[in-house]
Order: sequence, then structure tokens, then C-alpha cells
Amino acid sequence: MSSNACDHISGACADNGCEGGWMGTDCTIECAPGYYGANCGKNCFLRNCKEDSNCDRIQGLCEGGCAAGYNGTDCTEALVNCPDGRYGPGCTEFCNSRNCKTLSPVCDVTGSCTDGCREGWQNADCRIPCPSGTYGSNCSKSCDSRQCKSARTVCDHESGTCPTGCREGWIGRDCTQKCKLGTYGSDCSRCGHCDITCNVEDGRCAGECLDGFTGDRCDVDVRDSVAKIGVIGGAIGMAIGMLLVGVGLFTCLLKHGRLKWIPANGTDTKEGRKTGDTEKIPTHTPTPGLENPHYTELNDVTREREEKSAYDVVQSQMYENNQILERLYLLYCDFLMATRVLPQV
Repeated sequence: MSSNACDHISGACADNGCEGGWMGTDCTIECAPGYYGANCGKNCFLRNCKEDSNCDRIQGLCEGGCAAGYNGTDCTEALVNCPDGRYGPGCTEFCNSRNCKTLSPVCDVTGSCTDGCREGWQNADCRIPCPSGTYGSNCSKSCDSRQCKSARTVCDHESGTCPTGCREGWIGRDCTQKCKLGTYGSDCSRCGHCDITCNVEDGRCAGECLDGFTGDRCDVDVRDSVAKIGVIGGAIGMAIGMLLVGVGLFTCLLKHGRLKWIPANGTDTKEGRKTGDTEKIPTHTPTPGLENPHYTELNDVTREREEKSAYDVVQSQMYENNQILERLYLLYCDFLMATRVLPQV
């Protein structure tokens, strides 16, 4: 360190600051790796050495000499100015071929990207891809830290994309984002209506389904089915009620004479008349001279047939059934009248 005079209280260098390789108010701090020169103000990566070279903290010497077009101890002095849009030794590189974060057709003779490189690229002019097994901004991410379905130690140096997709429970272009609680699968689908969270891999509910849902994932909605059954049941109940009211009304009309019950045999059950029969056949006077014991009068045959006719038996049964139904209908009608479902007549 120089023996220049300094402030007797703070120790600050009184003249031009620190010599090469030092920094700080009192010039007692050595330059960090990658920096050199007075007050450590120069960057080793911005030199234009002909080949890879160590960078001493004092002057940043390029041990193998300078690249074409540059001069000086640290090879930062350009011998010529390149035409617009070009840079590098002999001005052979194009500014718009770099991989800077902000693309620009204009650059200085070094081609340095002032705002840094796009993901997957490195070096001053961002023309060198990330080393194998790394990707992303400043090549800071590792390929084998991703959660791909097929694990690989080598990946795209820019995006780190998983070509086979993510493992269950992970999403993102490079499968490094974990699904939130309450989701599952490779696309972080929402869990069904479980009482507790579902399995992160297949979405199955470990507990019970909430009311109205069923299935292994509690994602089958049965509320609509229950509602439809209720509607159908209500409709059936209404139809039965209307039928009963109709029967009661019909019976009341019969009772009060507004309708007349006429059985199938044509007999008016309330007046005892036959509407379809002819008059009774009179007794036939025997014909004189016909004393044959095998002769049977027509009236006797008719009476015998009337007594044994199956038709009459059926008619009699129908009459009895009608009488029973009428009594039941009348009872129901009385009930409706008593509860004032129908007005008194």
C-alpha cells in the first residue's frame, strides 16, 4: 500500500483514493475475486484476452496477450471501432446474435450485455450455453432437481422442460412447483368433496364424502338424482289424490241424484224396474187332444232355463258387487261432506 498521507482521524487516503487491488475508505480492503484495479473498479470478465487467463487484482493482466483489435495490459483498449451492429476481434460478430435479456442491434466493441443474459446463457456477450446438467438464469438450476416423470440429469439448457410431463403433485414447465393443498395429479386438479384432503397422486378421498356426493374421489354429484326422485314421487302422490277426489265427487253426484247408476243388466237399482226386459210370458193353456206325457210346455222350458242360466248368475253377482261399491262410495262421500271438501247439496 502507498505511504501517501491520510486523514489523522478516519485514515482516508487524501489524494486519488486507493491503488490497484485495494478499496475502502482507508484502502485496507482487498479486491474481491473477479475485480481488479484502483478501488477495484474493473471487471475481469470484461477484458479481451486472447485466451483464458488469470486476473490479478492489481492490474488484470492478460497473460496470453490481447484478442485482435484490443490493446493494453488488461486488453480493454480497442484499436479500431467496429461498424454499427458488429463487435469482437476483427468485428466479425453481430450484436443481434447475442442472447441478452434485452435484444439490441447495437453494442460496443466487446459485445457485452449490460442487463445480463437470457436463461440458459452465460459469458459477457451471452453466446455460451449453460454447462451440461444446468439451466435457467445464470445457469443456477440443476436438471436432476426437477420432478419429471422420467428423471434425467441432462435437460434443455434454457427452460429445463420435462418432455414426459411432471410427477403427480408437481406442475410448471420444469416441474419444480409443488401442487397446493387440496389438489392432486400432474395438473393439480382440485380434490373432490372429501371431508379431509385427498391423495396427492390419484385424488382418492381417505375419509368420507360430504353430503350429496359419492365415488372414490367424492366427485359424483347425486343431489340432482334425489331431487328428481322427489319430484316424481310428488307427481304420483298428486295424481292419486286427484283420483280419490274424482271418485268422491262421482259418488256424491250419484248419491244426490245428479247421476244414475245403471248396472250392466239394465236394472235401475233404486226403483226396481227392468228397462230391457219384455213382459212376463203368460201361462199357456194346454192344447186339447195333446196328452203325450213327453210333451213339455214352452213356459216350463223357459222357466227352467231362467232358473239355471249362467248369465243370470253372473248378472246377480255383478249386482251384488255394484251394491258393495256403492256403499263404499257413499261412505267416502259422507266423509268428504263432513270435512267440507264438497259443498252440501
